[in-house]
Amino acid sequence: VVEVVELIEGIITGLRAMHRRETLHGDLKPDNIMISPSGLPRIIDFGSAYIMGIQEVDLPFKRGIALGTARYSAPEYRLGRKPTNRSDLFSLAMIAYEMLTHGQRPFGEKFENAHSTRDLSSLTYVPAARHNPLVTTWVDGALKRAMSWNPESRQSCLSEFLADLKNPNPSYVLPSDAPLLERNPVAFWKGLCAILGVVVIVLLILLGAR
Repeated sequence: VVEVVELIEGIITGLRAMHRRETLHGDLKPDNIMISPSGLPRIIDFGSAYIMGIQEVDLPFKRGIALGTARYSAPEYRLGRKPTNRSDLFSLAMIAYEMLTHGQRPFGEKFENAHSTRDLSSLTYVPAARHNPLVTTWVDGALKRAMSWNPESRQSCLSEFLADLKNPNPSYVLPSDAPLLERNPVAFWKGLCAILGVVVIVLLILLGAR
């Protein structure tokens, strides 16, 4: 988890440099992130870059749909809405989720086929902790918020998202009646292992008594 957060922080450094120049990447995905020999992430492929101010000018041709990859692109692209910095944030959160869960998808296979507000609002986020018990509640909460289909519900900026990944945010803590697996996955698996260990010991004692 720590390694993933460090990589995300490096990617955010590059994205913020672009955003300060009012440019969105528009096609963030694992294939467009290279790792240098020193271990630093490098963002490549700016073919789908969205330059604010220039994109609004009438051009002799019009883009049909977003050039970005559907699996990682923010919902506003497919809904025909104007992208913002939060659009790159959505894609970055998708990538972070996959790294933390070894390739799992936060909304299953349905996300790529969701092309309307109704489709998007019906999607169900699968907690990353279900695939990786080392993912804490607040990290899961940060990911879920960053991947909200409504841009206004996401973190306001990349730095806020990074802060949420590094520091426990009380607003992401699950209620006490939530399953232990979701509230504290590490404690759940430790408890389960302890119980199984006791069962094995009891069985060995019973077998030895025979």
